[in-house]
Amino acid sequence: MKKKINKIFTIVVLVVYFLLSSLGMGHGRGEKIEGKPPILKAELQLYKRQFLVGEPIWVNCKVTNIGDKAGKFYFDNVDALIIKDLKGTAYQCSIAIERVPFTIKPGQVVEKESDLLYYYGIPENKFKPYNYLPPEKYSIYYELNHSVGLDTSNVYAKSEIDTFQVLAAEGNELKALNLLQESNNLLIEKKTEQAIMNLDQLIKNYPTSSYLSLALFRKIIIYRIYFEDFDKAEALSYDLVKRFPHSREAIRAVEEVSAIYQIKKDKNGFQNAMTNLIRKYPDSDISKEAEKQMQQVKDKDFK
Repeated sequence: MKKKINKIFTIVVLVVYFLLSSLGMGHGRGEKIEGKPPILKAELQLYKRQFLVGEPIWVNCKVTNIGDKAGKFYFDNVDALIIKDLKGTAYQCSIAIERVPFTIKPGQVVEKESDLLYYYGIPENKFKPYNYLPPEKYSIYYELNHSVGLDTSNVYAKSEIDTFQVLAAEGNELKALNLLQESNNLLIEKKTEQAIMNLDQLIKNYPTSSYLSLALFRKIIIYRIYFEDFDKAEALSYDLVKRFPHSREAIRAVEEVSAIYQIKKDKNGFQNAMTNLIRKYPDSDISKEAEKQMQQVKDKDFK
């Protein structure tokens, strides 16, 4: 009788086990289902097809969750963008200075904009100079290949291959580029005043240069990071936005204004600055960035 009861008990346990497993609540098959990543789609957007050598190459990486499961991933600081020239030489670029984690739910879209030349080559702290891509035609694609809690050797999403071209600088543009490069070298040597002088010379002598908005933005970075002259950096940011409202540097200038008020712990000043930008530049990338900053920056960022 005792053996019969034990046999019945064993059968009941096995039935319950397989029922739970089929529902994903037990071990074996249920665990494997839980470990599968969501179904993602990666896209890459270039803002233009031709760039002068040394000119920022802005790209937008977009990830869409087209499945029915959420997951947590990183915008990577290593090997996320793969670029190849016509000879097959590969250049691997990051899309973030540090790993930026994000959770993506079913139907959600997450985007990250980045400059291929890595923060304009400003050698501040962990920001190191990045070599300019030489004049050539290139192919480029984006891989999402790092996740939280999943196998990091997998490629979870890969964009289609796109192309762009880097052109050689000539004439006045070459002279302007040389001033930019000299300014960068002076920063490496911590000769900040001379670096500013080079940028001012570029701005004065080559007012129609394709490098002008970049030179203005570099001045903002130098005044905020090296001199910690926040008032000057803020004034330069507004000047850049006014002169080049459609440039990617203008978007970065809005970010700089936001960063300045966070450093100053001035929440009211931040809100007033963003509100004024929205009012002055309605229905523009400037106002969109200001609205984004107001949504993302929290009270804790001013403490």
